[in-house]
Amino acid sequence: MRPAARPAIDVSGPSRAYAMDALHLGQVDRSGRQSSQAWAAFGYDLDGRQTTKTEGASCKGEARRVDGKGGVDNSFGGDLMAILLSLRFDLESATSGDMPRGTWTWVLVLDDVGGDDDARAAGHLYLGVGHAGSPSFTAADHWPATKVADFPDGYVAAGTWVSGAPRAIDLPMRLGGHPLALSLKEAFVTLRLADGAGIVAGALPRESFEPQYVALIQGVQSCMTGPRYDEIFRSHVRSALDLRLGSADPSAPCDAVSFGVGFHAAPTGSVLPSAAPLELPKGVVGWCTGNFFKQLAPGSYVSPLDAGTD
Repeated sequence: MRPAARPAIDVSGPSRAYAMDALHLGQVDRSGRQSSQAWAAFGYDLDGRQTTKTEGASCKGEARRVDGKGGVDNSFGGDLMAILLSLRFDLESATSGDMPRGTWTWVLVLDDVGGDDDARAAGHLYLGVGHAGSPSFTAADHWPATKVADFPDGYVAAGTWVSGAPRAIDLPMRLGGHPLALSLKEAFVTLRLADGAGIVAGALPRESFEPQYVALIQGVQSCMTGPRYDEIFRSHVRSALDLRLGSADPSAPCDAVSFGVGFHAAPTGSVLPSAAPLELPKGVVGWCTGNFFKQLAPGSYVSPLDAGTD
């Protein structure tokens, strides 16, 4: 499954702006139901292959052997989010809870949208931070914002806005209070205009993503620090590698993790461009709890990740 192709018709129309009010990370579907297969709806076929348990691997050493329907690649949502949720069960709900409070959002501004098929509809992605009061997610809202990316070759096909050819995006987000700026390659952004259902999908290069993932887990679970744990966390990324940047090549080593998140966006008012780059606030992150760690002595804990090790 790939985004719909660019239509031939070019129709003039107004600009539109949408603000994200919910983010779906891969283990909860759009209806709010917990599902181990929710990840399969948040992404696209990034490698042009329908990978199964026995065939279609896009690179050497690929760990994820089953794509979602239509070849959807999303090892981040299917594999890594399952690990993160085992460490903090409310990570997804805590992340989406930021938006109603006005902590942060993504704002997508679309230019000259002439209808459900429009060959030219450029887009602009903004990071919105620190809304004045709780947002209503209507045209009455005006988010302080910093531009993240421009999509000059965006278009609308069958009612879905598509960002254009795959490209690199430095995507800012805040997961459970931990700020990140993911360096996505070969990325798409899409938004269904009728209901606000959106997707961001792309590839996370191992080189840049590995330290970000280590920092994320330590933000989620601050008890697990030190070289021993760092190596465990890096191994999570290695086991999730399922793409080869540039093109699929079963003989070449995998060097990226497929990424997909879903979001819902509602019409919003104009953005308020910030004179200086806005930064995502860092919440209260990192915790130790008897639900995950068994206290053996004051200051000493054992983790299930250490089970069976010396």
